[in-house]
Amino acid sequence: MHNQLVSRWLQRGIDRWHRLETDWQGVIVATIVLSATFSLELV
Repeated sequence: MHNQLVSRWLQRGIDRWHRLETDWQGVIVATIVLSATFSLELV
């Protein structure tokens, strides 16, 4: 029972970490796109 709880908690943590990772990638891409469009408008 204890092992089951631990493995479930680990799996949840891994899933959350992967989601966070993809969120960060999306944020970085959005920032790059926004800065690129802003610099194009300034020029």
